[in-house]
Amino acid sequence: MSKIKILGLAIMAMFAFSVVGASSASAAEWGLCKDVAGKTGEFEDSLCTKLTAVPGTGLYEFEKLTAAIPVHGKTVGKLKLTDMGAPGGASTIECEGTLEGSVGPGKEDSVTKTTTTSCVRVSGSCEAGHAITAEPLNLPWKTELLLEGGKVRDMIMNGGKGTPGWKVECTVLGFVKIQDECTGETTTGVSVVKEAEKHLVHFTFDGISNEKPANCSLGGEKQGLVEGLISILPNTGGGEGDILTVGPV
Repeated sequence: MSKIKILGLAIMAMFAFSVVGASSASAAEWGLCKDVAGKTGEFEDSLCTKLTAVPGTGLYEFEKLTAAIPVHGKTVGKLKLTDMGAPGGASTIECEGTLEGSVGPGKEDSVTKTTTTSCVRVSGSCEAGHAITAEPLNLPWKTELLLEGGKVRDMIMNGGKGTPGWKVECTVLGFVKIQDECTGETTTGVSVVKEAEKHLVHFTFDGISNEKPANCSLGGEKQGLVEGLISILPNTGGGEGDILTVGPV
C-alpha cells in the first residue's frame, strides 16, 4: 500500500517557562514566583523576570519546585506539520490540539497525553474533504529545561518508550489510506506571558527547533518540520497568586 508523508515532530514539546534576566545562570529550573512580605524579594515583577536594581528590595521571590505540578495546554492557532520529502512534493497539514503533562521538580518536565483535532490539508497528496488524523508516538515524552545561547528552551526526548513523534493518516486517490510516521528529538523556545488575568507559558517551535528535522517513514531522514505555538498553565488555573515560572540555578 502506498503512503504519503506529512509531519514532523510534534505538538508536543512542550514545556518550559520564562527567561530570568540573570546572565550568569548556567542552568534553569521550575519554580514559583511568590509574593513576599514587604520589599524583601529579588524580583520586581510577578513573573520573576526582572531583577531589582538593589538586591532584596523587590515584591517577588523565586521558589524552586520540590515536587511535580500537573499542567495542561493547547495550541495557539494551528500547529503546522510538514514532510519536505513526501512523494510528489512537500506535504503539510495544520492541526489544533491539547496536551497534558507535568513540570518540576528541578529542570524536569513531561508530556503524558496529546490530542489533535481539526487537521486540514495545506499542501501535498492528502485529499481535502477526507479525514486527516495525527496521533502521538511513544508517549510519555520526557522534556527538560536547558539554556541555549543564553535563553531558556525545553528539550523533548525519549521518555522510555521510543523517540517522540507523530503518525499521520489521510486519504489519497479517493479511497486509499496512507500513513506516515515522523520521529526525532528537538527543542522549543520558552516564555512566560500574562494574558488578561492569567499567566501562561508559551512553547514555540521555531527555526532552532527545525535545525534538526525529524526522520519520516515516507519522506526519509531529516525531512519533518514543525511550526507553531503551544500554551500551557497549571491545572490550578494560572491566575493571580503564585506563578509557575523558570529561574536560574
